Amino acid sequence: MSLFNSTSPFHVFLRRLTNLSGNSRMLFLSKLSEGKHIDFQKFSFLNPHAKEKAQGAKADNPFSLLKKILQGKQVSICPMVDPRVPSVNEVSKSLKALHRAADFLFEEGGTKDLHIGWPFVRGKFMDGTRVQCPLVLLPVDLVASEKEWKLVPREGATISFNKSFLIALSFYNKTPLAESLLEEDFDEVERDSTVFRTALYSMLQKENLEINFNPNTYQDSLENFHPFTNDEFDQAHQPGQLKIFPQAVLGVFPQADSYLVPDYENLMEAKPNQAVVDFFHTKSASLSESGKRNFITDVNEEKLYTPFAADSFQENILKAVKLGHSVVVQGPPGTGKSQLICNLLADALATKKNVLVVCQKRAALDVVWARMNKAGFADFLALVHDFKNDRKEIYSRIASQIDKVSEYKTRVNGLDAIQLERSFVQAGKHVEHVTEELEVFRTALFDTSECGASVKELYLNTNPQAAAMVNLRQEFSQFRMDNLTGFLSKIKGLGNYLTLLEREANPWRNRKPFVKLPPSALSEIKREVEEIPAFIQQISGSVKDWSGSALD
Repeated sequence: MSLFNSTSPFHVFLRRLTNLSGNSRMLFLSKLSEGKHIDFQKFSFLNPHAKEKAQGAKADNPFSLLKKILQGKQVSICPMVDPRVPSVNEVSKSLKALHRAADFLFEEGGTKDLHIGWPFVRGKFMDGTRVQCPLVLLPVDLVASEKEWKLVPREGATISFNKSFLIALSFYNKTPLAESLLEEDFDEVERDSTVFRTALYSMLQKENLEINFNPNTYQDSLENFHPFTNDEFDQAHQPGQLKIFPQAVLGVFPQADSYLVPDYENLMEAKPNQAVVDFFHTKSASLSESGKRNFITDVNEEKLYTPFAADSFQENILKAVKLGHSVVVQGPPGTGKSQLICNLLADALATKKNVLVVCQKRAALDVVWARMNKAGFADFLALVHDFKNDRKEIYSRIASQIDKVSEYKTRVNGLDAIQLERSFVQAGKHVEHVTEELEVFRTALFDTSECGASVKELYLNTNPQAAAMVNLRQEFSQFRMDNLTGFLSKIKGLGNYLTLLEREANPWRNRKPFVKLPPSALSEIKREVEEIPAFIQQISGSVKDWSGSALD
């Protein structure tokens, strides 16, 4: 069976990289989400400087604001507050919520997803999947000053197509993926709005994408965003028809997942080597299946490089990973997960390995970075929050490393480094010696072979203040804790006998020794003995009632 059939793991994971379902906001925006999207038309004549213009001058309309942003200029879109104009305060409130949402996503995931989506594509794919989404995304930052809200073209970011739409178009319409459009950054396109739209039309025609330009698209104006219910949308649009409309929306449009698709397809076309195939198809034995849980003694101490404090559990995980095992570590905040990751990083770097640490949340990466930086590893690490915006810093670090190669060689071969390595090896051997001694004590504390319970368990269950009823100093091994149930059952049976023997009706209760009796008492003794069988029969029946069986 071919590795690249539609059910192979590679196709499954490729499908998961981008949400192509009908509920994806990057494909079908039926209405604008409160706090995440704002219709650009709402900025009509809210420019705080419009009143300062000369009388008769035309104030900035939404399309003129869009033209300036397209040209790389920042624009003022709305005052922070205006008690005379209720619409200003309403829009300012929405901008504040959008600003908060964009900042939250940046703090959590490290990506800047605020864009102006313009123009919009509306219609249906060939299979009937609904489409209403931006065709092009203009990256911007929303800036709040003391008096006004500003939109600033994001530095270092480029204009791009909505990659989720292009991938979905290829998937649902069964057409080749327009890879040239996925990589398009519009750097060579003139930023005049008319020229830009003409170039956009030419790009779509070149890739044979059947998307119809609405005549209104070339007018220097914007239309209001049109919300739809599903039924209204289905009645107004037919499968296979896609049109472009002059609508613009300021909002959160994430594109991070879509950037991975071209790289993943290239991987599939290149036919990954056997190691990658085995990763998907071979199931390795887990630690639970192998029964192996303790790896403390399997790796010599001088082979472990951990600059951060680690407890025995963390050290066990470190050594398990070092032996090639894959593990999952979980725990609530503050239990040392970030500390463990830092030690894993340091150990890998010390053994000349390349490491990639990925995380959904930006804050978690920042914690690891801060600790590694404090420990002096910053020169050997690159922190990537946004693969586009952080390129300059990464290249700068690589260049710095190249410049310091000679310096590093000198430091590694120096006498101080050699002496430090010797001290490290000696300390490691000393730790191993102490660990072996402690392991002997640990084994003895938990050994249950002697009496069915460990020394630790016996000690913790002992009350040193209680009076000792039986001295088991020598005999304790005869009373095994794993057979305690049977022993206690016998004790209970003897206790029942004792209760019967202590009854007032028991003729032997007040018995006397025969040693001091004269021969004349023999007849009385015989009479008492003759009464014993009847008494035995009586007490045997009573014991049977209590225990369920007669006792011998």
